[in-house]
Amino acid sequence: MPPDALLRPLGALERMYHRFSELHPMQFVVAAHFRGTIDATGLHDALATLQQHHPSFAARVVESESGPAIATTDEPIPVRSAAPGAAWEAEAARELADAFTLRPGAPTVRAVLISDDDGSDRGATVLLTFVHSLADGLSGALLLGDLARALSGEQLGPGTTSESRETALTRVPAVDAVVRLGPPDGPPPLAHEELRALPVFRPFDGRRPAVYAQTLDETTTAGLLGAAHRHGTTLHGALIAAAGRAATRTRGIDFVRTMSPISLLPFVGTADGPGVFIAVARTGGRTGSRDSFWAEARDHVAALAPARSAAGVGRSVAAIGAAMDAGVTAARAEAFMARGALGLDVVVSNLGVLRFPVGGEVQVDAFWGPLVLTQVDGEQMLGAATTAGRLALVATGYDMSPDFLPAVVTALRAAIDDGR
Repeated sequence: MPPDALLRPLGALERMYHRFSELHPMQFVVAAHFRGTIDATGLHDALATLQQHHPSFAARVVESESGPAIATTDEPIPVRSAAPGAAWEAEAARELADAFTLRPGAPTVRAVLISDDDGSDRGATVLLTFVHSLADGLSGALLLGDLARALSGEQLGPGTTSESRETALTRVPAVDAVVRLGPPDGPPPLAHEELRALPVFRPFDGRRPAVYAQTLDETTTAGLLGAAHRHGTTLHGALIAAAGRAATRTRGIDFVRTMSPISLLPFVGTADGPGVFIAVARTGGRTGSRDSFWAEARDHVAALAPARSAAGVGRSVAAIGAAMDAGVTAARAEAFMARGALGLDVVVSNLGVLRFPVGGEVQVDAFWGPLVLTQVDGEQMLGAATTAGRLALVATGYDMSPDFLPAVVTALRAAIDDGR
């Protein structure tokens, strides 16, 4: 495909994220450790292979008669080489503090290479930072898997297509039928009055947030999954309950409001290229005693169920589609997101079980992410993903206590013991 070719207009959700990010930068970061030989030249070449395979990867956002649109580019993805052995968390914080310009035609993806410092030349960590209007966390994981294949010299096959979540969901009759009814008369009812509070945005000033990471071993991860199953809930419910306890313990928050991204891949099928295939929903509650952990986890999962349903997804798509027309302004996108999703204390984004390619010369042996901030004052973000049987947790926030993530892990370990 020639450079500067228009792929398609941004979808309604993508437009909203793009315009919102003009006021409040919302880039996100994923990271992976690769086992195998990687250098800067090889990484540049592999990223170029990904651009050829996924035309929308690192595509530019340009202004068109139909509003912001995606255009292909043959400009290379910027790669920054950090000091060998540098802490990836510190490099992720630097990336989160460095906003994309969002000028028409400006880069939308960049990479960081951190070679291992053991002198073996047999491993490296790679960070990918994206504008959120073109990709989500699962897209980032998909691309890191394809990056491992490209670094191994494998052929990636035919190029992928690019479509918005709105287009993809037209092929899901149960969702499309609801979308065709038009936008709902008003926002969905709130289970708690505290969820009405609007966010206060902090000015984006290039300050680096705190970033922390911790990985649970296979035994602990299996114990947590087993306990969740025995108590009739899910890992995501447990993560929300644990994050709520951590927020109460480290910041003294009484009623904790939590926003959860919801993957739409169960509706549209596995995406073969990057995109923004998510919805979001909020839950809230007060943390109780240790004995109430699993009841709280069940309550959060039950509260998310309407937003995860075909009807809930359809209403959300219809509402955003009606509000985010081609001429939507940054101020209107900000107001819509503030009312609908960003009155929050904590974001919990669980990517689920990730399976990366095996057998190549270069393989992913650890993954961390996603990390993203919306510039809401006081927000704390917990990201989670399970790879090779191990649950990797990441946390970020401005003024985040170093005790937040340990408090999450302590709550999860206690819940395993109580779940036996």
